[in-house]
Amino acid sequence: MRIGISTHVFALWPLKERYFNIIRDAGFDAVELWAMAPHIEIETPGSVVYMGNMARRAGLDVLTVHLPFYRRYGDPDFRYLNLGDPDRDAAKLAWRLTARVLAQAFGAGAQTAVLHGIGGAPGTDGTSRVSTSTTSRPSSRTPRRAASSSRSKTS
Repeated sequence: MRIGISTHVFALWPLKERYFNIIRDAGFDAVELWAMAPHIEIETPGSVVYMGNMARRAGLDVLTVHLPFYRRYGDPDFRYLNLGDPDRDAAKLAWRLTARVLAQAFGAGAQTAVLHGIGGAPGTDGTSRVSTSTTSRPSSRTPRRAASSSRSKTS
């Protein structure tokens, strides 16, 4: 069995060989390449394959490539990429960057690509686009409505 970790643990910095060595030295033998800038300059041709080669030189297999869901972390106009964005230009950008990374995934050594769907109102800062769901029962810390608001008043 191979044990891997996402290079996302270093996502705020450009991916360097030393990060692959840190991952290897921590006992991992595989990685997921987090294909988003500034971590990997996805708009630079061949950048994902280059990072896959760097991982292999460090003795790591590339299990997956995480397809981009933002263009560049930290941009003043940060916005999530959304393949179904109603803004046609934003949707075209999302498709272009996704296709660019996907085309390099196999060459980077990955057999699988990871894609998250993002939805929400166009033009937001992205925070309202992230939603979560759970199938577990609420914890005892879940806020409850005040008793007076949950009871109907009678006269």
